[in-house]
Amino acid sequence: MVLRDTDTGPVTIGGMIHREPTDGTLRGRAELIATAGHWPLVESNAGEADESYRCYLLWGVTPALWMMYLEDRTTQTAAIEFFGTDGSEVAEIVRRVTLMFELRPYQRHELLADAAGLSGREKGRAVLRVALAMGSDDDPEYFGAIQRASHDPDPDIRNAAAWSTLYLSNAESLAMLARMAAEDPDPNVRKASAELLSEIG
Repeated sequence: MVLRDTDTGPVTIGGMIHREPTDGTLRGRAELIATAGHWPLVESNAGEADESYRCYLLWGVTPALWMMYLEDRTTQTAAIEFFGTDGSEVAEIVRRVTLMFELRPYQRHELLADAAGLSGREKGRAVLRVALAMGSDDDPEYFGAIQRASHDPDPDIRNAAAWSTLYLSNAESLAMLARMAAEDPDPNVRKASAELLSEIG
C-alpha cells in the first residue's frame, strides 16, 4: 500500500496501495476494517455497468471522513483511501489502520521504480498501482510513469496504460488516450483506447 502525500485542497486524501495477498482476501480485509470501526457502507457500484471490471465501496467514518476501497478486477490491483476535510484526522486514521491491521505498504519510490525486470503481467499491474495511487491528484511523477508505459514496446503494457485512465481525472490522461486511439501501432490497443475514450469522455 502507498501512503500518498496529503492533498493541498479542501479534501485531504491518504491513499494506500496494498501488496495484494495471494489468497484473494483483500476486499475482505477492507470490510473487516469497516466492521471493526462500525462504519456504514454509504455507496457502492454493485449492480452498475462497471461492476464487471472494478469494485468500488465507500464507508462513512465520520460526517467529514470516509474510507474507499477500489479494486481493478482485471489486474487484481486494489487501493484503500481515506479522505476528508481535516488533514490531521486523515493522517491519524491512516496511521491507526496501518498499524492495527498490519498492512504492508508500497512506498512512493517502489511505485515509481523501474519495472524493466518485471514480467508483462506484473508490469501491467505496476502501471495500475501507479494509477490507483494517483487517482484524482495531479502528480507529474506518477503520470510520467503511466505515460512512459503508454510507449512501452509491449502492447499489453500499453493497454494497461490505456486502462489506467479509468482511475485518473487529469486532462493529460485523456490526451494520452486520444493519442493512443489514433496512433498506437497495435490495432487492439487502438480499439481499446478508442472504446475507453468514448466511455470516459
